[in-house]
Amino acid sequence: MLADDETVIANLIVEGLASLWCAMRLARARASEGELVAWPGVAIETTLWFVCLAERATEPALAALLDMCARGWHLHGAPTATAT
Repeated sequence: MLADDETVIANLIVEGLASLWCAMRLARARASEGELVAWPGVAIETTLWFVCLAERATEPALAALLDMCARGWHLHGAPTATAT
């Protein structure tokens, strides 16, 4: 199961089925409603990965996304659709 929808993620936490990292705005909103507890003052640094099948990297939508990620996050040397 893929849980990448904010509502699904928040509902997993509220139902007691998960403890998760989530977006700060989501955590604050649901905490202000009394539905969950956010750990105040905690910030976590992490590495995010965007991955796709190599053979699909040249598809127009994925190629545009890979290129946008590389440019937007200044990832010099990162794989792009033109350099896989």
